[in-house]
Amino acid sequence: MTMVTKEEIPNFQDVPLEPFLTDLKKLCRGAWGTDWTPKGASQAGMEHLRQHSFLPEAFLAYYETVGGEPCLIKQGLLPAEQTYIDHERNYSRHEFLVYYKPKRGEEFSFARLERDCPCGGVAFYSANDTYTGFLNTWSLAYSDRQALSEVLLRHTGVMLSRSLPNCVWVKVSLSNKGSLSPYQAAAKRLGMEPLDSVSWGWHAFAADEEKGLLLEFCDDVKKKCLVYSQDPKALEALGERFQIFWERRDGEKILNPETFIQTPPPKTFGEKLDLMASVLLGKRSMALPMNEIEKAEKRLGMVFPEPLREFYLRFGKGGKLLTDESLNTIYTPKQLKNYTVEQEDDDQYADLSPEELSALGGDLVLAEENQTVWWCRLDQKTGRPYLDLGDGKRQELDMDLEDTLLWLLAQQSLGFLARGGPCEIDQEEKFRSFMEHFFIFLNKGPQEIFVNPDRGLVGCRENEGLVYIKARQGRALEKLEEDTGLLVGDF
Repeated sequence: MTMVTKEEIPNFQDVPLEPFLTDLKKLCRGAWGTDWTPKGASQAGMEHLRQHSFLPEAFLAYYETVGGEPCLIKQGLLPAEQTYIDHERNYSRHEFLVYYKPKRGEEFSFARLERDCPCGGVAFYSANDTYTGFLNTWSLAYSDRQALSEVLLRHTGVMLSRSLPNCVWVKVSLSNKGSLSPYQAAAKRLGMEPLDSVSWGWHAFAADEEKGLLLEFCDDVKKKCLVYSQDPKALEALGERFQIFWERRDGEKILNPETFIQTPPPKTFGEKLDLMASVLLGKRSMALPMNEIEKAEKRLGMVFPEPLREFYLRFGKGGKLLTDESLNTIYTPKQLKNYTVEQEDDDQYADLSPEELSALGGDLVLAEENQTVWWCRLDQKTGRPYLDLGDGKRQELDMDLEDTLLWLLAQQSLGFLARGGPCEIDQEEKFRSFMEHFFIFLNKGPQEIFVNPDRGLVGCRENEGLVYIKARQGRALEKLEEDTGLLVGDF
């Protein structure tokens, strides 16, 4: 990371409109053809934007050029008149103008950030709608020193690439590139001119307007060069000069059946637990003998439900997997207590009424959130789990005991397994059908859980647009990305 001096800041924020606008039009013509003409935002929309004095001219020019494009708006670019200041996130002297909000849940804002000195930036919010950091603040930039033009061009390239129906991965040698950056070398060898506004480009786009090709170059993945087109024939012609592998054709992903999961789906809850154990533990064992489970039952004066017995038979010895070193704490049989809330040592239940105390009293605690925000309890009358929020509130779970135990294990994988993180996959049937080629789904519903014991992968859904995928080894994730075209982040 390289500090940017105050003298350099205007070079990142006050971007010259040329060659930025030329590059922007070049990307659009590469995607939509040479007869494309700019469709900017409405006059009312531009007046709406210009009321924000902190927006630099390049940002306004961006909307004047492509702010009215239906394709980009469908991908999540907000019409100019619908951009808004997010007052819930404003703090100190910062202002966040939200301009991109697709259904996947991610969100981009242009922000005025005043820290060491006044400057602008682009803020990013994750799919669970929480602040995760700044992509670019210009008071502290990465060594590639990406200016606003580069951020907007990359952002546009992502939206365009998502909309195009055909895509191939092209194997291009980047050796002996001399003074050219890998991005520049990739573009040149594919017969494209690198964008003049992009100096280095770890993740950048280029276009061939005449042939109708759009290049996505990403330096930190194996498939560095993806080329998109409206017309599959343009990509077939590219295959006459380079080795290509089809990723998407006429809007359909091209999959290799040899990469599909081989393990048969489980039929019982015990078999589901065995698959989870094989992914999470490998050859290790956390199995607890039945006699130890029966000792705990005798101590508590109860017989555990069969799913809980099955769970402890495989994970009852505990270890890091069941502790807050991974994420939360799942109680082992030795840790289980059958107590009433009046016996709690702290005063968190002091203000509850007798009826509220009775509602929680005696229910078995299965797990505890790492900051004691909630406890997962088992209602001994109904046999159903629920979350005790610690203030008398009881949150019912849309899961039975089997799915709850699987969900608790999947959550623990986030901290227990070494590699992996968030991945954008919408919760729609077509995406589930796609994922079923590579994963066994252990349940259905909002909290999906899926595993691939062949590759050592486990996943769980965070919300409608986001899942987490974790693995013991990084190579397993790289192979998954190579076979599926998914992009898995770091957690």
